[in-house]
Amino acid sequence: MYTKQKLNENEISILAKGLKFVPSPNIKNAKANLLIDFQELARKMRCKYQFDDGSNKFIPHPFQQKTGYNPSLANNAIEDYIFATKIEIGKLNTKKIKSNISIKEKIALSTLRNNKNIIIKKADKNSSTVILDKDKYDKLAMDHLNDPIHYEQVDKSDFEELIKILNEKINNLYRKSYIDDTTLKYLSIPKNTRLGRLYFLPKIHKVNDQDRNKLKVNKEWLDNINITERPIVSLCNSPLEK
Repeated sequence: MYTKQKLNENEISILAKGLKFVPSPNIKNAKANLLIDFQELARKMRCKYQFDDGSNKFIPHPFQQKTGYNPSLANNAIEDYIFATKIEIGKLNTKKIKSNISIKEKIALSTLRNNKNIIIKKADKNSSTVILDKDKYDKLAMDHLNDPIHYEQVDKSDFEELIKILNEKINNLYRKSYIDDTTLKYLSIPKNTRLGRLYFLPKIHKVNDQDRNKLKVNKEWLDNINITERPIVSLCNSPLEK
């Protein structure tokens, strides 16, 4: 932990399980969720009945996006199966699942989620969980971005201009018949796109043993530790994602 905040035993226990740990699900809405999943299976069965001629010659377009199309009915055999399965799902008796975390750990999970003074990240180079003070994390970020060799601050973002240029190039490919309608629809950048998101993974493996030992007995020693970071830019939902 690279934070001056004191975490209780339950908070430490739940964090020690790792960021990929999944608490046992709540079975309150289990039957309803199962029915929703089956409705999607039924939709796919009806689509296959309507569009698959059995020739196995259909090759889906690599950029085909899901439409959510739901045919009204298939043949009698499929509809009878769908109806009978819904009846059986309604008869299911859901049993309570033994929780894989204690009540105190559930409370700790909620407390950590609502704690705005810390940042929880995966460590760089390993799967350890790192807890940093938010002000320490913000300082790491600003020190990184204020490096004049690799970064330059601009007065105005060219975000909208970038979207316009990319869409013009995509439309030009379409006009010249290099791409088809489906590819055009897939590549075209919508208005609700956003900038890439910058975040950092702490390089705790570069903290020397002497500083680690001092930090165990004195949290204030954190001010003397220089934690480096690995910057990552997530391009999800950005103009450059596709």
